[in-house]
Amino acid sequence: MSDPARLDTHIDLIEQLGPYWYLCRRLAAGIRLLRIASETCSRGGCSARTSAMVTACLSAASAFSQQTAEAHRHLTALSPDDLDAAIVVDDQDPDVGCRRFAFLALASWTGDDHALAGIFAQRAWDALVTGSREAAIVTATKALCELTAGNVAEGTHHAHTALALGAELGDPLAIHLAAVMLGIRALLNGDTRMGLRWNDQAFHAYLDAGGVQICDTVEQRGNHLAAAGEVNRAGRAFAVARTYALDAGMEWPRHPFTHDAIRRCRDDENTAFDQGWRAGTADARDALVMGDHERFAGM
Repeated sequence: MSDPARLDTHIDLIEQLGPYWYLCRRLAAGIRLLRIASETCSRGGCSARTSAMVTACLSAASAFSQQTAEAHRHLTALSPDDLDAAIVVDDQDPDVGCRRFAFLALASWTGDDHALAGIFAQRAWDALVTGSREAAIVTATKALCELTAGNVAEGTHHAHTALALGAELGDPLAIHLAAVMLGIRALLNGDTRMGLRWNDQAFHAYLDAGGVQICDTVEQRGNHLAAAGEVNRAGRAFAVARTYALDAGMEWPRHPFTHDAIRRCRDDENTAFDQGWRAGTADARDALVMGDHERFAGM
């Protein structure tokens, strides 16, 4: 990371490590390495493409970690047109640039920069070519951004399309994202039964994608359970999510509904919530030691 020539040589590999760092709870380590790379680029000696890719990678990693101020600074350092000119033009595979914009959209969405997420999602959508293997993930990303923008009908349509494409293309991450979107829609509609069903599908698809950083999916489950009045179970879910996030050096809570949900639970049944919270914290600590993340399916 500190040698400009080697950084130029290996920048595409570094970019490919981004999803691994997030899915496998290595995001804090990834951010440390990317900050070193960013310092190397700032001293000169790296190509413009490498510098742009480091900025993009660091922005995404920071956003996924909910370090929103740093993420926004890096995400807005280069426009989509700048990224096209500096990076995409040299990609050997057109799907690579399409996927890059999709993940930048997901990062922006996770970091609550929803307007920018929509711009990146549209750029990924526009870059899709017939038969692209990235069709499922791009469609799921577009669905999430449409929901946030209030385009619920379009988002729902694209989420169901992403589910079908994800099954066809064998893309469990796309299935996960589509189920997350449909779960959020159910939460907004007050349909906790369907919300929990979509959350079950999102959790299993996430595990199928190789993910072990389950904090986001379990936190969403806590919100569904809180809305259903399942205070003890909500407390357990929120504690599991918090323990996983903090253990990986990530900010928590990560969803906009969570603060209010926790407050309502404590106002309604504080003792039951505390019992669930203590149980969830202990369960999560044990699961992290044992690597037994599957135990939280259907919690």
